[in-house]
Amino acid sequence: MRASFAIKSRCIAVLLLASYFVSTNGCTVFLVGRNATVDGSVMVSHSNDGEFDTDPRLVKVPAADHAPESKRPIFFSPESYPRYVGYDRDIPEYFPRTNDSGEFEDSFIPIGSIPQVPHTFAYLEDTYGAINEHQVGIGESTCSGVFGAIPLGAPDGTALFSVDQLTQLAMERSSTAREAVALMGSLAEEFGFYGAGEFEGTAESLGVSDPNEAWIFHILPDPTGKSAIWV
Repeated sequence: MRASFAIKSRCIAVLLLASYFVSTNGCTVFLVGRNATVDGSVMVSHSNDGEFDTDPRLVKVPAADHAPESKRPIFFSPESYPRYVGYDRDIPEYFPRTNDSGEFEDSFIPIGSIPQVPHTFAYLEDTYGAINEHQVGIGESTCSGVFGAIPLGAPDGTALFSVDQLTQLAMERSSTAREAVALMGSLAEEFGFYGAGEFEGTAESLGVSDPNEAWIFHILPDPTGKSAIWV
């Protein structure tokens, strides 16, 4: 076992070293199941392509209780700085402030909403939901897809969810990786999914883990632009 682990470690080191010298244009997900680690841990992470203006902040989102029949607002995901501005999420790091140009930031306007649940879990988020209090974690990589969709709020928009918002909701509402995958898929089917587009592609591949298991979640818009195809 020691020899096998040493060989695997060298292989990983060579791949990481090679990636240092090779120009890359996209994110890469790293996902390791419990049978592949010495201590039985499950690991997930990703390299973030980031381009030039990604919001680098790691923000803690506290657990919260919500009033009956309340709504959870859904916002467009710019994938740039700032990723969100406003008071609706009640997170001080996102409250409006004066920007570098001396202008006071405008709050984001929701492009839609879904029914809120009675209680949401605490988690850490960057561009995407990262890990929650139940150790449900996500790594993200955009990939190509045969179909695309336009977000609500834009001309001819049909889809409510980006992968950013889906991962946030997975963090808020899921206590296992299986729950997270099922939730993201069902919400995207019901309300529509739009991909990042541009050079990156219109589909997503996520590594989703908890302390016991790990899954790959693939998703892209359906041909109508109003739902999603996922596995």
